[in-house]
Amino acid sequence: MLKFVKTAAVIASMAVLCAPGDAVSARAFMETDSRVIGIDGAKKVVILGINGNISITGEAGRKDIFLKTIKSGNVENEEEAGEIIRQMEVKVTRSGDTIKLETIYPKNYQVKRNLIAFLVKRQSGIRMELEIILPEGIGADVTTASGKISISGMNADVEAAASSGDVEMRNIGGKIVSTVSAGSIGAMDIAGDAELKTLSGRIFAKNISGNVTAETASGRMELAEIGGSLKCRIEYGTVIVDGVGDLDYRGISAEAKFVDVRGSINASTASGSAAFRVKPEKSVDYRITASSGDIFLRFLTLMEGGYTLDAGTTSGEITVHLPIDIRKVGRNNISGVVREGKARIFMETASGNIGIEESEG
Repeated sequence: MLKFVKTAAVIASMAVLCAPGDAVSARAFMETDSRVIGIDGAKKVVILGINGNISITGEAGRKDIFLKTIKSGNVENEEEAGEIIRQMEVKVTRSGDTIKLETIYPKNYQVKRNLIAFLVKRQSGIRMELEIILPEGIGADVTTASGKISISGMNADVEAAASSGDVEMRNIGGKIVSTVSAGSIGAMDIAGDAELKTLSGRIFAKNISGNVTAETASGRMELAEIGGSLKCRIEYGTVIVDGVGDLDYRGISAEAKFVDVRGSINASTASGSAAFRVKPEKSVDYRITASSGDIFLRFLTLMEGGYTLDAGTTSGEITVHLPIDIRKVGRNNISGVVREGKARIFMETASGNIGIEESEG
């Protein structure tokens, strides 16, 4: 059973200054409304927003959903603005153990024939923002066409998707999944795995306890303190990673830097440099290749059991600072054994330099 408690709406308007010569001043309208929605055993909340920011906070001990809606827009006609704002609402439905909150915008036939065209032409920015407080243990799946999604304090799995807008998630006790077409993704203090994908934008993640998948077609990635493994894909841009287990990296035209890699490495880049500073916690293999670009590997701590090395470049130089027993050396390749030779390191670039070294002492 769904329970609603509606508070009094507050409507405000203010004049916005026009440029000299404008005949009419635009007005900003805002209407707020709040309600409480009963949970009745629901395990998941699905939230769909069309145009507007969505803020979600998890609260320990809470037994219901608190929903606040903020409707706003800028138009030249106060009466027309009020008409369209009154027809914007949040529809609440339930199916099984899932509650859905869906923002509803008026259709063309529901308002004056020319009103939608008028609003679009004037770029009125009519929107409905949601502020939601949930029980921390309920799952959430959030989608918006345009706007920022902010989620914090949830102790469950969370998904967030935006066509145009940023996603920010903090203090999440479960797995997170976020997909953005144009915008940035931020994730901090996540207890589970993380899947982060954007077509164009920045990905920032820090203190992720589980495994991470991070992908972008064009942008910048900054990832730190990853407890598990990382699967990283980038076409154009920059990658900086500080602290990770096993690493699986693919780049097309990107600059990449990986620091404090604890596990294995399987990395390739078509064009662009890639540098790896590693702290192996056990005997692991590294495979690093590039079509065009420099690749560099530095051991910050020694690898237990040592390794065999095979390194080659078609056009470039190879620099090695290792206690290596050389088995084969040529103009553009070298192979040998370091200490016991238990693990394997393979490094190859078609056009570029290769460097590998161990820290002294």
